[in-house]
Amino acid sequence: FTNELQSLISKRTEQLELILKNLGKATISRRRLLLKLGAAAGVVAATGGAALWITRKREKIPVNLLKRDIELPFVEPNFGPVTIQEVNKAIYTEGNYKNAKYIVIIPHSTELNGIEAARAVGKGPITYVTGNNDRNLILRNNGQLFQIDPNNAFCTPGLVTCFNRLNGQWNSLSQESKNYVLQAIQKFTDEVSRRIFAGKMILALHQNTQGNFGIKSYRNEPRFAIFAEEVFINTNERNDDFAYVNTRGWFEVLKREGWNVVLQKNDRSIDDGSISYASTWRSLPYVNIEVQIGDARKQAEMIQIVNEFLEDYPQLAYDMNFVPPYDPLMRWSRFEKDVRDGR
Repeated sequence: FTNELQSLISKRTEQLELILKNLGKATISRRRLLLKLGAAAGVVAATGGAALWITRKREKIPVNLLKRDIELPFVEPNFGPVTIQEVNKAIYTEGNYKNAKYIVIIPHSTELNGIEAARAVGKGPITYVTGNNDRNLILRNNGQLFQIDPNNAFCTPGLVTCFNRLNGQWNSLSQESKNYVLQAIQKFTDEVSRRIFAGKMILALHQNTQGNFGIKSYRNEPRFAIFAEEVFINTNERNDDFAYVNTRGWFEVLKREGWNVVLQKNDRSIDDGSISYASTWRSLPYVNIEVQIGDARKQAEMIQIVNEFLEDYPQLAYDMNFVPPYDPLMRWSRFEKDVRDGR
């Protein structure tokens, strides 16, 4: 190998001298050049087989393999039922994530009538919370009983505000009790989060008791009005039936549809620990469909309209800044369809 390398160096040196001579430039003596190159050759030869890279032609990567991502088959998540004993709740998920338009979440176990609507017309997996026949998470520690609304559990400030409202002063608790509550709630929210925050739009389903809460609450009651950037009320619709959204795009299309609808104020300083804010900070569009308790039929009708808007404007499912332009022809076609469907 050393003799072959020396012969190659000699040939290259002669070529180099000829080039330099033709250029009319003084050249280094052949002897000095050979000594330098010979020393380099000795070092290369001493490394053994590693020196073969000098004469080996570089293999070319086929063009069809350049910059190609490896496509792995989609693996459907398998979320079995999980009981969080610390909060006396169980979490279930059903349906497929592949090709889902959105992820459905029903966080209150007193509003599970919404499962019927989601099963009937939903376009994504459904996660729901069951247990203790009560709306809230129930915690017991050192003989004390605490409650937390599961829809205020997704950030610590929201959790503390909810705790103060339902149980009394958070600051009066011992550090041990605070740690217990925080860890128990974290266990619950971690389990819910890994099921619903999958990079897709969130569709929440809530049901309310007639007369206690509705669209007008976001205009007339400070406790709720603080979260509203804008409110549209259609007096021809029931106060109990409305949508709560976190994007201008969804607000505008549902307003044009004649829905009662609230646009959330996306401000971190007022994050109440709800799934709507947790979705917002993950840049996921969020639509909550709220109806009177037990009215799965109305909820299914509203879900179906959301599905139709996603067919017309797929960007609503993933772009927080997308606002569909007003299209009179599309609005007319939707009106005709509503008439045909008896809506």
